Amino acid sequence: KESLIVGTIWHTNGDEIQFGAGISTDKDFASAFNSNGDATGGKVTIGGGEFLGDIYGGFSGSGVAGGDIADNGNKVIINGGKFEDTVVYGGYSVYGNAKHNEVVISNVDENSTFYAIYGGFAGVNAEGNTVTISDGTFRNDYDDVYIYGGRSVSGDAEGNTVTISGGEFDTGSSAFVYIYGGYADSVAVESNTVIISGGEFDVGSFSSVKIYGGYANGSGDAGGGAADKGNKVI
Repeated sequence: KESLIVGTIWHTNGDEIQFGAGISTDKDFASAFNSNGDATGGKVTIGGGEFLGDIYGGFSGSGVAGGDIADNGNKVIINGGKFEDTVVYGGYSVYGNAKHNEVVISNVDENSTFYAIYGGFAGVNAEGNTVTISDGTFRNDYDDVYIYGGRSVSGDAEGNTVTISGGEFDTGSSAFVYIYGGYADSVAVESNTVIISGGEFDVGSFSSVKIYGGYANGSGDAGGGAADKGNKVI
């Protein structure tokens, strides 16, 4: 299919995007893209290269990014490459839901800098999205770094997960690394999880790494704490 540019996002109308060593781009790009309807089944695979733009497995303006089952979800699979102030989204919906999207990251260049990583970002509900990190360096010397299984702006964040088995998480400065299983700006946060079985974290009384199973901002409801609504860090 023909590659298109809509607004500032380059995309392939749902074809898988693959990048390897020798590629360098400053563009924002997506696999699945739908400005008015659903964006499902998109996949971006990166095995090397240099990236200065943002990355979307799937982007929807007003529909669902992903779907009710994992097979309909959008994916970003990163196994190498260098990234500069990059934001990675498994699935992103501006005014709709993000469901069952996935980001998997390993072997990123140690000089990479990320601003944020989202399994799913939703204008309404974020459900069943995942981020899995097994290796790489996650830092930004000047700005905070955010890792979300799922984030909701005006709805619920439910059943989202971040799994970390390796990697280095330390800003090395006055900035912070924030890790959330689920995050909601205004409604409820329920049954979200962060699972940590490895990795290097800056810890201590003034740790620059903050980890939350579920977090409700503003008027949102986290159930009075991690246990009450099933949010947890393992």
